[in-house]
Amino acid sequence: MTSKGIDCVEMKRRGAERVYELVKNMTVEEELAFWREETDKLDSMIAEAKLRKGGEPIERLIENLPKLDLPERTFDCVEMKHRAQEAIARELEGMTEAEKLEYWRIRTDELRKSVEKAREEKARKAAKP
Repeated sequence: MTSKGIDCVEMKRRGAERVYELVKNMTVEEELAFWREETDKLDSMIAEAKLRKGGEPIERLIENLPKLDLPERTFDCVEMKHRAQEAIARELEGMTEAEKLEYWRIRTDELRKSVEKAREEKARKAAKP
């Protein structure tokens, strides 16, 4: 797989953690005000970008995004998603609708079990001193 220097999953997680830290102690009203203000800021930046020509607007938007200290990317999550979709399409090829439903029932059950196991493992690790 390719290495692009950005791990989109890690970036999403860090962004979610940063937002959580910002809003975790806010009341519902404060959080609504926060999101309105942030949306207004983004709308202003987009409107300003539309007024300008060339590459400067997007560069300015990017400059104003929080800087992330991300590890070197070891896989391409978009490529991984496309490969998985292609593999699933090959598996489903030639199946009847009933067989496809059974396929998805089994895979969904396997996924639930995998998620439960991962959560249990994470809870065990967190409980260890």
